[in-house]
Amino acid sequence: MSAAASVFRASTPEDLPRITALLEDVFGSSPSFAPEVMRWKYWQPRGDWSGPRSYIYEKAGGVVAHGGIWPVRFPYRERPNEGVHVIDWAGARGSPGTGIALMLKLSQIYDFIYAIGGSDDTRRVLPGIGFVEIAQAWTAARPLRPVRQILADARLNWKLPARFARNWLWSLSGGRSVSPEWSASETSPARLTLDFATARDFLAAPPFLAAPHGAPFFEYLLGCPVARFRLYELSRNSAVLGHFVLGSVRGQIRVGGVWLRDPDPDAFQAAFTVAGRIARECPGACELTVTGSAGPSESAAVLAGLRLRRHAPVYLLSKKTAFRFPAGYQFQMVDDDEAFLDPGRPCYLT
Repeated sequence: MSAAASVFRASTPEDLPRITALLEDVFGSSPSFAPEVMRWKYWQPRGDWSGPRSYIYEKAGGVVAHGGIWPVRFPYRERPNEGVHVIDWAGARGSPGTGIALMLKLSQIYDFIYAIGGSDDTRRVLPGIGFVEIAQAWTAARPLRPVRQILADARLNWKLPARFARNWLWSLSGGRSVSPEWSASETSPARLTLDFATARDFLAAPPFLAAPHGAPFFEYLLGCPVARFRLYELSRNSAVLGHFVLGSVRGQIRVGGVWLRDPDPDAFQAAFTVAGRIARECPGACELTVTGSAGPSESAAVLAGLRLRRHAPVYLLSKKTAFRFPAGYQFQMVDDDEAFLDPGRPCYLT
C-alpha cells in the first residue's frame, strides 16, 4: 500500500470501529479509545470549532492512517490564526509513510501545527518533516495523600519505604505561603468574568500568554467523559484576576490550564497554591500535577511546593503563514490531550 493510492478525508462517526482498530493495533488497548471518549474527542459538537476534528487515509475499505485534531484559534487582525495539535496520530504497520503523509496534508489545511513531547519515534520524525523546536514544556507535581497513593500505585519495590517517607514530608510542606486575599470559587462557563477569547489581536497583546479560550471551549471541556473537569475563578480581594481548570484522572488532580489578567510570578504562584488547596479537598486525590513552559509559571510552581519532574520539547510547523507564538507563551495541559489522557492505571510522578 502506498500513501499516494490512499484517500484522504475527514472522518465520520461511522469510521469509529476502523479508527479504533488502527489505534489499538499501534498503541495497544486504552481507555482513551473507548467509544464514548472517541465520540467526545472527534464528533461531539463544539461551540468554538465547527470544522472536522479527525482525518483519515483509507484504502480498500481500511483506515491506514489517522490524525485527531485538538484545535486552537488565536484572534489576529483580519482573520484568526487556526492551529492544531495532532492527537491519536498513527499509521498502519503495513502502510509505511501514511502517517507522515497525513501530517503533511494537515499542514496544508491549517495555519500551523504544534506538538508537545511525544514518543521517541515522534521526536525523531517531526524535525525531519519540517517541525522546529520552539520551547521546552515542563511538568511539576506534588503528593497530596502519600498513604493512599502508595496503596494505589503499582510500583511496589525496594524503593517504596524511602519514596513514601519523601512523599510524606513533601506533602506536609505547603511551599511559600500566599496572601489570604487570594481565593477561588467554582463557576460555570456562562458566568466567566474574563473572556480572553475576545482579544482582538492576540499576538500584539503580550499579557495573553495562554490559548485564549472562551466559554464554548469550557462548556465542551467540562463534558469530558474521562476527566471530571471543574472551572474556577481566581480572585484577590474579591476582584477576579483569572481562572483555572482542574481535572481528575485516577487519583491525579491536573491543573489543566491557568488564564490570568496579569500573568506575573505572584499570580501564577497564587493560582497553583489555591489549586493545591482545592485538590486536597477532593476525595481520592493523591497527587497534583501542572504543566507550563519557561517563564513566570515555572518558578511559581516551585514556590507553590511542586517539583519539576520532566521536560518535553515543543515543536512548530507553519507552512501556510508566518505564525509564531508570543515570547513567554505558556503551553499547558489543555493545549493537547495530556489533561484528559487516561493510561488505564495510576501513573504518579512522585
